[in-house]
Parts: sequence; C-alpha cells; structure tokens
Amino acid sequence: MYEMRAEFTPERSETLWHVLAKRQTTTTLCGYVLPQASTVAALMSEGTAERYCARCMAAFRSMVGQDADPAAEAGRESAAV
Repeated sequence: MYEMRAEFTPERSETLWHVLAKRQTTTTLCGYVLPQASTVAALMSEGTAERYCARCMAAFRSMVGQDADPAAEAGRESAAV
C-alpha cells in the first residue's frame, strides 16, 4: 500500500503531496526525502494551495500499471470493442 505525505513550502505558501515508497517513512517515489510528518502538519495552514508531485504520480501510475492483472486488462479491452 502506498501513502501520500505532504511537503509544505512556506516561501510559496504551498503544500506539495508526494507518494512514499513502500515500507518507507520519508523517501518518496521521486527520490525526495521528506521531513517528519508532524513537522509538516504543524506548518500547514487552512487555505494553503495544494498540488501533487508530477514525478511521484508518474512513478505511481507506472507501478500500478505493472501490478495490474493481465487477465483483467484483457477483459477490459475486449469489453471496450
């Protein structure tokens, strides 16, 4: 199971969501090392802009695609025809 963790950037007043690598506590799929979660939560405020890390999301899509069941994929393709 994958977990999302936020990185707060005070100078941009923005929260950037990353995907943590499996069985990791601070390393993301894009390779960024996040600070501890409690530190980030304390800095975030209501109304802060939020977005997702494009590199993490691309890596996650790739991993989910590799984990997909080939039989299920074939069933979806034949149903679409």
